Parts: sequence; C-alpha cells; structure tokens
Amino acid sequence: MKFDPESALHLLLEQALKNVTLDGYASFLATFFVQFMPVASLAVREFDTNHITQLAHYAVNKTVFSPPRVVTIPDALVYELYLDPDCSGDKYKASILSSKEGTSRTRVFTMLHMAEETSIFFPLLVDDRFLHCFYISISAIGKNKYTEEHLQICESLRIPLANALTVLLQRRSESPLSAFPPLAAGQTFNGAEVPSMMLEEVTTSYIHHVLAYTRGRVSGPRGAARILGIPASTLVSKLRKLGVNPKAYFKAGD
Repeated sequence: MKFDPESALHLLLEQALKNVTLDGYASFLATFFVQFMPVASLAVREFDTNHITQLAHYAVNKTVFSPPRVVTIPDALVYELYLDPDCSGDKYKASILSSKEGTSRTRVFTMLHMAEETSIFFPLLVDDRFLHCFYISISAIGKNKYTEEHLQICESLRIPLANALTVLLQRRSESPLSAFPPLAAGQTFNGAEVPSMMLEEVTTSYIHHVLAYTRGRVSGPRGAARILGIPASTLVSKLRKLGVNPKAYFKAGD
C-alpha cells in the first residue's frame, strides 16, 4: 500500500479524536490550529432552526469572553437570514465573520462574540435542508485576523474532523445521526468534487427547508413564496409537481 501523507494525517486525526470527549475535541483542535493561525478560543456549536447551543468551548487565551451556552435567534432575524444574499452561498463552506459587515449574519455573530473578535465559521455536519448544523467556531481577538489560507487549512481537514465529531455525537446521544452520513475520502463540499445532488434536488431541498421554517405558510409577507422570491401561485404549482403538502409542515411545527 502506497503511503500518502495527507491520508495518513486524516486517519491519525480521525482516530485520535474519536476517543475523546467533546471538551477534549475542542481543546485538541484549539491547540492544533494555533500552530497555523491565531486562536483565542474554539467552540463546538449546534444550530437547530433558531437556537445555537454551545456543546464545548476551549479558551487558549484564558481572559477571552465566555459566550453564552444557548442563544435564541429571534424569528424576525432568522427570517432576515433567509433573505440575506450573503447567506445564499455554499452552506457547507468555511467563512470568515466579524462585526464590521453590518448584515443579519453580523447580528447573530454579536450574540456569541465580542465586537473586537474575528471568527471562522466552519460547518462540519449540515442536514440536507440546512435546518440543522454542527459547526466549529475558531475565534481571535482583533480585526482581519483570518485569511483565505486559513480557510483552506480548515477545509483540508474537513473529512477527519466531521467523521470524528459524528462518532462523538453518536456516543453522546446513543443513537445514530442518520441526517449526517460520514464523508468519504476525497469528498468535499467546496472543491471540484461536489455533492451528488443535481440542481433540481438542491432546489427541492431548499423548498422543504423554507417550508419547515414558515411552518407550511406559502403566501403572505412571511410565507415561503416571499422568501423564495417567486409568486405564491408558482410555488403552489411547484409543490403539486413535487407532491409536497405544506400542511405537513404546519402540523410538524405545532
């Protein structure tokens, strides 16, 4: 078997991280990433519809701000996030966040970080409707602390970090995470190899996602059609073709 340094590193990280707690996972990654980029703290968080829960947190700089364990995002702000063009890109891709942007994402950022912080948002496990996400937040004190090179470092380690986190979460809940299948070697979400979903599947998935958020409401100022930017009649026709009943989401949300 030919030795591949990158594959060996992935295997080493994945195996090492599978045998720690979530707190150990956070501390290991913080001390690892600090070798390549500025790190004041690292958090493992879960985003579920309109709640962000901190599962683990490790501060390299012990004087760093300690974020709240649970943050509830107001419905109006969640609605703005769906309409924000800055949030319409690749939901899987690592990105740099700070308080200077003046967007809906910034308002969420300030709930979890100090104004003078910069952070890398690194989603590892995202369900196919983008309603549920487990992610890593790497933070540094000061403005403009991260670059595209730092994002590339994160992306290069996506597979072992995501798979190890899946194992830890399964152990924690004692149940499989069927919505987050393990990533295979060579699979990425922002490079040449893209998810196996076709455009129609992605569109359908996003429609399901928006319907879940609006609890089946199709028309009106807070309806799915408004978020999707299409006439309500067009959306109704699309739902009929897909065999989707919006009432199912209304019942699920109550």
